[in-house]
Amino acid sequence: MSKPLVINWAVKSGACGVVGLEDGFDAVRRSGRETELLDEEDGICEERTGLHETEFIETRRHWFTKKVPHDTGATVNVLNLVEGEEALVESPTNAFEPFVVHYAETFIIPASVS
Repeated sequence: MSKPLVINWAVKSGACGVVGLEDGFDAVRRSGRETELLDEEDGICEERTGLHETEFIETRRHWFTKKVPHDTGATVNVLNLVEGEEALVESPTNAFEPFVVHYAETFIIPASVS
């Protein structure tokens, strides 16, 4: 099966349309936001994509090719799978049943899960 294409919807010149991934990266670059590399090791990369002064939600991008632990940081996490067919989400403490997330699905991990 071919790799999914990441597509963002945006308003351009007053009309709604499909914007490709490179257009999205260009928009972030033009906004003056800096992408900060937080962690990089074999099969894992974590970046902070930067915030605008009017945005209150921190956005991070995780790239990984193997099983990776994530910490909620004692706050709710809203996640989207934007590349790949699916990912298995498991709790190391069995706080919830494992579940599969498919491409383009959004899921929430409560702060209480840690």
